[in-house]
Amino acid sequence: MRNSDVPRDRAAYATHARKAILAYLSQERRYRGAAEVHRALRAVLPRIALSTVYRTLEYLSEQGSLSRRNVAHGVTEFLYCGDLHHDHAVCRTCGKVEDVDCIAMNGVRGELRARLSFALDDHEFTFYGRCAECQASESTP
Repeated sequence: MRNSDVPRDRAAYATHARKAILAYLSQERRYRGAAEVHRALRAVLPRIALSTVYRTLEYLSEQGSLSRRNVAHGVTEFLYCGDLHHDHAVCRTCGKVEDVDCIAMNGVRGELRARLSFALDDHEFTFYGRCAECQASESTP
């Protein structure tokens, strides 16, 4: 089927799905799987197919708007990241994710180049621990 053969409402639907997924994940600030995203979006887009969610998540990940991580049993989860590279701090208790601008990576990049003549193209760095809210709730009697 050519693009000209695709009904206009179907082509626009993909755009609506993309916008809805980005809006949901940017508000969520936690890694979410396709099934969770699909369940959440059904209130806004009742006819959205799970396959559309999967394809859109993959596309947005390839474009660099989403970070992805593989979890148990082959499940992939996604997090909205925007366009600028940064690292993440993930709360092991509630799953909240904070962006980390890791200036120390500039030093690591320089060390790799100086010692190994290695040009770093990309990296993934994730910190795991407990956020301030979870720490506070653990210390409350």
